[in-house]
Amino acid sequence: MNICMLTSFFFPTIGGVEAHVYNLAKCLKKRGHNVTIVHTSFDIVDNNKKEEVLFIDGIEVHRIYLGKANLSINLKFKCLSEINGYINGFIRKIRPIFFYKYISDYILKIDKEKNFDIIHQHDFISNIFTTKRLSKKFLVMLTNHTGEFLFLNKNKILKNLLRYLLNHYKYVIAPSKELSNIPFLKKINRVEYISNGVDTYKFSLVDEDDIIDLKRELTIEEGKFIVLCARRWAPTKGVIYLIKAIKKVINTGDDVIFVISGNNYYGYPEYRKMILSYIKENKLSKYIKLVGDIPHNEIKKYYQVSDVVVLPSLMEATSLAGLEAMSCGKPLIGSNIGGIPEIIDDNKTGYLVEVKNSEMISKKIIELKNNIDIRKEMGILARKKVEKEFSWEIVAKKTEKIYLKVLNEKNEKNIY
Repeated sequence: MNICMLTSFFFPTIGGVEAHVYNLAKCLKKRGHNVTIVHTSFDIVDNNKKEEVLFIDGIEVHRIYLGKANLSINLKFKCLSEINGYINGFIRKIRPIFFYKYISDYILKIDKEKNFDIIHQHDFISNIFTTKRLSKKFLVMLTNHTGEFLFLNKNKILKNLLRYLLNHYKYVIAPSKELSNIPFLKKINRVEYISNGVDTYKFSLVDEDDIIDLKRELTIEEGKFIVLCARRWAPTKGVIYLIKAIKKVINTGDDVIFVISGNNYYGYPEYRKMILSYIKENKLSKYIKLVGDIPHNEIKKYYQVSDVVVLPSLMEATSLAGLEAMSCGKPLIGSNIGGIPEIIDDNKTGYLVEVKNSEMISKKIIELKNNIDIRKEMGILARKKVEKEFSWEIVAKKTEKIYLKVLNEKNEKNIY
């Protein structure tokens, strides 16, 4: 098959969607399919190009530059700063909508050479009108990674909008059971839960000597208990609730360092400012190591040196960060929301905590900090779970099966 993956999230930015698209494309390519990624991008690199073609590990990527990312509005009331962050993040996320003709024309242009069988979208709102236009010619699918859907699906008034937004997709894939709750698509068998996956060869166990060497390489002080949070700094990722848990943890001893990535993410500058202000006002900087956007080929080192990984999300699918940490033999502390309970077996591979509950986060970090035997046992069980239940090969096979299903249905209609 000739497959076009359309996404507004891809390298060099770091996140779960980026890793999903990359790993799925890589596995489908191994299975003999031709995969082209079209990435609609804002302000990623400093150049005057409108379009460029590059290859990442043999995968052909067409990057379309749509302008600067720093569009925002300012609400004057300080108490509305968090809402302001959500609104501006949403504005930036939907901006490709205004370029939908340009983006769809570009795909139609490269289709003359590629002859696409499937257009597979990975961002819900950003390119939704692009695929509506393309659906007049192509079979179009969506993997629904993002939280805007959950907001619409839970709102009685806005829920009716979903039927219009989703009616052009031949199939919707959801990486959590919560995201697959689309009743009108369930009735016609057009939605399916397929979890995220993990590369268990890349995200592997290492011994103590290797961990010491990796700490030196990453300039992380030895003898510290390492709490890792590898998250994009977006409000739905809940980073602020981990930050607010730090005070209680350090009250039990200062032999701890919080390694936090994603602080360079440009999508929600108001949220970023709020977190950095809290760190400064509460004098937490000496306990936090901010590492920016970690390249995808480096992130495993951070999992391997960590003692525990925290997922303080407000919305989440089957978390890629969580699966990667488990594959490296690390226990998780995660919010009891979305797809996180599908990967954390509470009190076995980690701990589930209430959403937005910094008190519970700090309590569970302290428990793991004080008990190395529990940490090790949880890490062993976490690794076994991902080996048994999650892999990108399984995800690719299930996705391929859906591709074939919609293609066969199209061919049957053409026959009759």
